[in-house]
Amino acid sequence: MASYKNFNKENGHQITAPVSELAKSFEGYNSTLKPAWEPITLAMKPLTKNYAENAKLYGVSGLNIDGCRTEYKSDEDRQSATPQGKATSKVSHVGAEPDCGNEEERVEFERPGLKGRWPTNVLLDEKTAAGLDQKIGNCPGCKSPSKKSCSSKFRPDQGNYMPQGPIYPDNGGPSRFFYTSKASRSERNRGLPDNLQNDHPTVKPISLNEYLSKLLLPPPRETPRKIMVPFCGSGSEMIGALLAGWDEVIGIEKDEHYVEISTKRLNYYQSENLF
Repeated sequence: MASYKNFNKENGHQITAPVSELAKSFEGYNSTLKPAWEPITLAMKPLTKNYAENAKLYGVSGLNIDGCRTEYKSDEDRQSATPQGKATSKVSHVGAEPDCGNEEERVEFERPGLKGRWPTNVLLDEKTAAGLDQKIGNCPGCKSPSKKSCSSKFRPDQGNYMPQGPIYPDNGGPSRFFYTSKASRSERNRGLPDNLQNDHPTVKPISLNEYLSKLLLPPPRETPRKIMVPFCGSGSEMIGALLAGWDEVIGIEKDEHYVEISTKRLNYYQSENLF
């Protein structure tokens, strides 16, 4: 006896119902979980002495923090998250003559935090970000989204949150620090003819690839800044790297089908002068 039988059809797909007792007992079971977490490793070869020496020798050093800060939504949002005004620093100037000694002056500069929030090591899509905010709760009276840092009265699950101190325009949800959208169908197939669909099983959002590529991007220099994508698939990583500002991107892929897809996608972005 068959374990399943056709129940009806919806959108061209067969809907089945369990028939045998064994099949009925396992109804609601499956073999996998939803792929909701994907680790990304950012790594660097061992340094030559230190970061400064590595920068001098190879033009590569550290992460491009200022290029990847999370933008503030408004001036009020920025003011709620950063110290105000400018900072000053002492700078020593050595005299031209031996008996001149050192002179000090105070130099004014903008605080780095005014450029945006420091990038985090977690990125979420829209649905997960909304779920995180709902689970942890918003805390507009605190600068930190952590329950631990708030008053004991912060209990969003009981609906009795009483804000302590000033109310900031930011809603206080933790997702404000990390967010990226999934690759939509239109993004996957942009630049492809109707008879060719991007069927790669692990297409990454271009915005994510651009962000990670920008995080690794060294400052401008005389020699080209090159990046290699060893398993380029349908080309999303290459597109993201070019959008991030890399001067040269090298992709490697053994599947001719995906080479065709990535080539057409790259040609589209280039024809639109997007990089």
